[in-house]
Amino acid sequence: LQIALRINTLDHAYLFCGPEAVGKTTLAHLFIRSILCQNRDSAGVVPCATCSACHMLEKHIHPDVIWVQRGQDERVISISAVRVLLDRMATTSFLRSYKVAIIEDADCLTLEAANALLKILEEPPRNTLFVLTARTLALLPTTLISRVQVLPLRLQPGAAIEHALVTQGMKPDEARSLASASYGRPGRTRDLQNKGA
Repeated sequence: LQIALRINTLDHAYLFCGPEAVGKTTLAHLFIRSILCQNRDSAGVVPCATCSACHMLEKHIHPDVIWVQRGQDERVISISAVRVLLDRMATTSFLRSYKVAIIEDADCLTLEAANALLKILEEPPRNTLFVLTARTLALLPTTLISRVQVLPLRLQPGAAIEHALVTQGMKPDEARSLASASYGRPGRTRDLQNKGA
C-alpha cells in the first residue's frame, strides 16, 4: 500500500480481511486518510491529520467519502444501502479527488447487495476507490473477491501490541498486561482500557 500511495498507482478496490479487532477498520481509515490528505509527509504516505480533508474524514463528513455500515440492530447490509452508494459514486468528486466508498463488514452484504456492488467493481468509474472490510472471505461471492485486492490481516504478536502501546505513552507494565489480555487483537486494548482491566 505504501508503494501504491507513493507512486500513485492505486487499484480500484481493496478488501482488508481478518479476525475481529485486529485493525481492519483502523487500517482502512488510515489508508483513506493517506489518499485524500492534502499535506501528506514527504514520502507521500503518512497523512498530516491537520488539513481540512483529514478533519472531515475524522468526523465522517468528507463529501467524497461514502460510508456503508450495518445499522446497530441490523444483521446485514441491504441492497438498498448499496444502491444509495452506487448513486453517490456516480457523481463527480466535490474536491476534485477520488470518490471513496468504504464498506465495513462487507461479509454481511446480502447476495443481492454483493451482486449490485460487483457490477460497479467490474467497471469502476474513473477516480473511484472501494475499500471493504470483512472478518472472513467465506461469506463473500468469489466473483466479488476476484475484483478486489485482498489484504489479509492476522492476529498480532503480543510484543508488537505492547510496543505500540508504549510508543503511545503507556507505562510498560500496563502495556504488557493489556497486550497479553488482547490475545493478538489490538482493537481489544481500547475496550480493556475502558473497562479498567
